[in-house]
Amino acid sequence: LKELVRYHHLILANIHTGIVVAHQDGKIRTFNTAACKITGLEETGVVGLQLDEMPASFQPVAQLMKRTLAEGKPFSQENVELDKQQPEPAYISLQTTLLQNAEGASLGVIATLKDVTLVKQMEQQLLRSERLANLGEMAAGVAHEIKNPLKAILGFSKRLFDKLED
Repeated sequence: LKELVRYHHLILANIHTGIVVAHQDGKIRTFNTAACKITGLEETGVVGLQLDEMPASFQPVAQLMKRTLAEGKPFSQENVELDKQQPEPAYISLQTTLLQNAEGASLGVIATLKDVTLVKQMEQQLLRSERLANLGEMAAGVAHEIKNPLKAILGFSKRLFDKLED
């Protein structure tokens, strides 16, 4: 039994998806290494806390976990913003589901967290470059529209200069 428990702890410690488990009473029972990295929270400071007692940065996750416990159905949210007290916020993909025993009775809730910060940053960079490309096209169009009348003025002024003596 100890070997099986150790094996499951190794699995939870080595996957890159954050796993958070709260029992029916709302107490956090599992908070794996990936969840610590993604949220910036320490396992020792979180395990044993009620969902309501979790830090403000974790509240989007805690709210969805409480909703899953209350309504008894899974939920999913994309691009959930976590404020980890860093210059850039972290974005996660969040899914919750009920933890059930073999008879189907609810034992708690499981939340899986995937860090999608890099994807979100790339999306924002792509949008920024698209806006800059559009701005460049508009500037080229404006320059073309201004250049044509100026060339006509230059041509007429040269002809006028040639016809005047003084």
